[in-house]
Amino acid sequence: MLGSTLAQFNSLERCFLGAARPWQALPATVVAGAHMWFWWRALRCTWNLSVFHAVAIMLLFYGLVTGIVYARLPVYGINYLDELRYVSMYLLSNVDLVLMLLGQPLRDARRWLRAAA
Repeated sequence: MLGSTLAQFNSLERCFLGAARPWQALPATVVAGAHMWFWWRALRCTWNLSVFHAVAIMLLFYGLVTGIVYARLPVYGINYLDELRYVSMYLLSNVDLVLMLLGQPLRDARRWLRAAA
């Protein structure tokens, strides 16, 4: 599901002729790392309005995904997560990552790393 934010499953299915699940693991790993970075930044940086909105929308994203997994997945199966209407919802997490980056630019992170060293 996380890999669908970078490479949609149906496109991978056409490219790799039925072997899309293993190839979807690479973008999923990248997105999972980005989510860890997001929460690391959220816990360590000073908050402004952009960071607040990023955190709020990310929590909304997690709530929506939890609702889909809890209510729809047992009924319709795992392939239900790859429908386009839900893939567009997964893109909320990418918007949150950009908001976090805009709220706390990387030069602030480099300054913090230099102070810690």
